[in-house]
Amino acid sequence: MIDWISADLPLIHSPIPAGRTIRLDSDGSVVFDYCESVKVQGSYDSSIHVRSYGSDGNGKATILRIDGNPSKFLQGHNVFGCEDLIGLMTSLYTSIATRLNLKWDYEQLRIIKTGEYDIRRIDINRMFEVGSLDRARAWLRAAELQSSTRHGRCTRKGGTAYWGMNSRRWALKAYIKSEELAAGKSHSLPTMFNDILLDNENFKTRTELLSKSEFTETETKKTSQPKIYDASLPESKRGDHIKSIAASTELPTKKKANYKTSKSGSTQKTLAEAIIEFASSKIRLELVMRSMEIKKLGLTKAKTWTKEKINEIYEKYVGRLNMTHNVQMTSEKMMNLPRSLQSSYMLWSQGTALKDILPKPTFYRHRKGLLKYGIDINFMCEDAQPRENKIYLAEVITAKPVEAPSWANVHKLIFNYQDPDTVKTNAA
Repeated sequence: MIDWISADLPLIHSPIPAGRTIRLDSDGSVVFDYCESVKVQGSYDSSIHVRSYGSDGNGKATILRIDGNPSKFLQGHNVFGCEDLIGLMTSLYTSIATRLNLKWDYEQLRIIKTGEYDIRRIDINRMFEVGSLDRARAWLRAAELQSSTRHGRCTRKGGTAYWGMNSRRWALKAYIKSEELAAGKSHSLPTMFNDILLDNENFKTRTELLSKSEFTETETKKTSQPKIYDASLPESKRGDHIKSIAASTELPTKKKANYKTSKSGSTQKTLAEAIIEFASSKIRLELVMRSMEIKKLGLTKAKTWTKEKINEIYEKYVGRLNMTHNVQMTSEKMMNLPRSLQSSYMLWSQGTALKDILPKPTFYRHRKGLLKYGIDINFMCEDAQPRENKIYLAEVITAKPVEAPSWANVHKLIFNYQDPDTVKTNAA
């Protein structure tokens, strides 16, 4: 999916009220003078940085320079999304201009729709399945030590692994999206996702009460048929739509409701829970393409970034990531052990005879501690280095990227641009 965009969009307008940055030379001459950016708030508390740029000689700016995450601005999240750059930017352009009360004309909108404008940065990402949150964390730890690009070794900052973090051309970064969501602040999901129940092809009836006789027919019907949130609705209708969802999912107050469980035995999740669960067992690998590299490739115009070209560029640059074939992974069992015993367990699980290398008191102390977990290091590990305890670094990122779950389409959580048959302007 497209995760970040910096672009120069044509729009003749009075400069957006904001601060200015002016740099003077030693003789007092102006080196540069430009408007600062302002934040334009979207429908889901996410924002895009926008500033006026250029001049037509009559006191008006000619460019709307935008910098931000179009998917999150339009969808409310960026866990999964689309790669339709032209569609994303067309919707983003009209949405921002409307919020700023700026007017566009037919020619300017035509340029946006045909992609005849400059791209200054584009971030593309994919998600790859590793099996569990523990395995995802282990992948990042192993990648930090066992991978490199032409930029050099991997750099770890917080929960993110970087290759070429300070490069002015291109960079790669890997992280666990569910942990980013849990960090809160600007990364959190919209609060409304906590109140919307998941609906998918395997869960036809939702919040259906076990004992309908305890409630009136009207109450039961009201409870068992909640509406599904539709992110594609125009912003002017979303307020009433959310209220109708809240009304349709209100539970009866006579008694505490009991919910039917799915075949797996679990109760139904909210959208927020389902999204976080989906992301928790996956690594997100993101390619950052900056201005110098984009110019070098001759891909400065938005129209050149087709879905096929996006896929080609992504695979080309991720292919520059050099990784060892496999690294012994920290298993979930080892993660539950005390830190003082973890090293001994790892060596034992690899087939090392600990009695030969550890001091006698240390060996018996560790053996006593590990026996509490059903592990006897006095005997050789019968299944040293099983495949499930290895993390195959290269295999993860060369596998087919994970696609969005089916319920994401049911809830219309993925942006899908629909070009109207006729172009209308908002010019006066």
